[in-house]
Amino acid sequence: MRPVLRREVIDQADAQDFARDFAEGLQHVRRSPGRLFLPFLLALSRKAGLMTILYLVSRAFHTPLNPYTLVALFSTSYVFTIASVTPSGVGFVEGAMIVYLNALQIPLATSAAISLAYRGITFWLTLVYGLIAIRIVDYSNGQLKKSSRIPSRAPLIGEQRVLQKSIVPTGSPIGHYYSKDNELSPRLKQPE
Repeated sequence: MRPVLRREVIDQADAQDFARDFAEGLQHVRRSPGRLFLPFLLALSRKAGLMTILYLVSRAFHTPLNPYTLVALFSTSYVFTIASVTPSGVGFVEGAMIVYLNALQIPLATSAAISLAYRGITFWLTLVYGLIAIRIVDYSNGQLKKSSRIPSRAPLIGEQRVLQKSIVPTGSPIGHYYSKDNELSPRLKQPE
């Protein structure tokens, strides 16, 4: 793979760090296995909540799923969430759910509606809530924190200059491209 990618696929230092962290975590588990009960319960309740949402969505479209089908459909969607090439299985999960439901003789339109409504509630709606929460947390006394606001110059549009504000969190990987006075680094400036 090295001639194709021109870099190592797996960085040896990262692999060693991962193995060290994993071994350290296992030592903590061996010392006090009872402390895993609450995280296990929370993880299980999350899966139960997602299956409840899937059941309620199927009921909303007048196609109640029996418990076996519900668990199988949820498992299929969860596998595609983890194993797909897109983040959180965007596109793959919906397609897999539609194919699975259609294989159970559920009409294509109903299958699509159930899968899109389920993913809309469990993925896209939580994404929107997260973005709103980030904006709320980023506000302090009704204004954005001064340290997180970095002005940038936008191109001329007609006769007006558009002022664009971008938010770069403190300690961000792209923060080092800006100087201390929030000006863009000279090597990143566009030629005029």
